[in-house]
Amino acid sequence: MRMNEHDPAASDRWPLVRAIEPRDVLVLHATVLASLHRRRSYPETWLARRFGQDVEAIRAHLTLLTSCQLLVDSFCRESAYLLVTRHLTAEDAERVLSVSPVDVAYAIRWLELNDGLVLTPWPSWLGSASRS
Repeated sequence: MRMNEHDPAASDRWPLVRAIEPRDVLVLHATVLASLHRRRSYPETWLARRFGQDVEAIRAHLTLLTSCQLLVDSFCRESAYLLVTRHLTAEDAERVLSVSPVDVAYAIRWLELNDGLVLTPWPSWLGSASRS
């Protein structure tokens, strides 16, 4: 039996739910990341050496992705939480970015591709705030 989105009875039994778009998540993550960087307001987890190493290792792989669409496609495969997320706020994005080097690396790559930049390595983002 196929669900017909134009059949009100069908939508009562099986509500249509749209997950958020991965491109929108990348844009939000990149915006939040840039804002945190501008304010020099870094989550404590970012200061850990291992976090920075993970960000840089993932960024190295992402340099092979040369368009925003390729990045979105890859992000879809990496980010299973998108399957269950219906709404994402800037505060949610900040929480995700504070613990996920994968999401940080994708946000950095989005900024690079979208703005035509090559951004500095992770430790230089943090400046003197970084620690071993």
